Amino acid sequence: VRKMVIWWLEKSIGISLKNVEVSYDILGKDDNGKTGFLITIGYRKVIREYENYLKEVNMEPVLIRPANINQFNFYLPLLPETKTIAFIGCFAGFFYIMVIKNGKPIFYQGVKKGVSDPFFLHHLDMLKEQYQAVFPDDPVEEYYMVYPGELYWDLSEELNDMLGNNLIIMDENDLVTFEHGHDLNNGDGQFSITRFCSAIGAAQGLARYPFN
Repeated sequence: VRKMVIWWLEKSIGISLKNVEVSYDILGKDDNGKTGFLITIGYRKVIREYENYLKEVNMEPVLIRPANINQFNFYLPLLPETKTIAFIGCFAGFFYIMVIKNGKPIFYQGVKKGVSDPFFLHHLDMLKEQYQAVFPDDPVEEYYMVYPGELYWDLSEELNDMLGNNLIIMDENDLVTFEHGHDLNNGDGQFSITRFCSAIGAAQGLARYPFN
């Protein structure tokens, strides 16, 4: 299977895979019997840097996955399995949209801009239109968005205008509690908690899913 995935990538994306690492997860079959794959490509140099950072603190890396996939793993148990829904995840300098149909991802796209970017809503609307162009017969029934911190109050009216009453905001603060005297508000506020939840999602992904 791995050789097949690498062959397909070389034919499809038109870049050399000489200096990258390829990982994949098998998502199962769709309604037409086609097998879906979630494929991750990472530059080998960057991965080695992460591995070295971990080894410097006496940690042996087992699996390195993108933070957005880990974040999605954290919220996955809370998402419905029988609808076509869009998950909107965000970090300080990056956001992404993943559309899931009956529990299986069918669309993914990310933008290297955070919710504080003045054109965030424009980028989000472009991704929404891109999905609709690719899957015109599978409209999104509900949108689940990671709580973007205090910026939500500046964005809420336009978000509701764009996504309608189908928008559900998911707040990490409602899902994660700390013992007395411990918190993550170390000057980075909401996005410190976001990274913490992504770390939880990494552990959940290891326990829940096979990896390659």
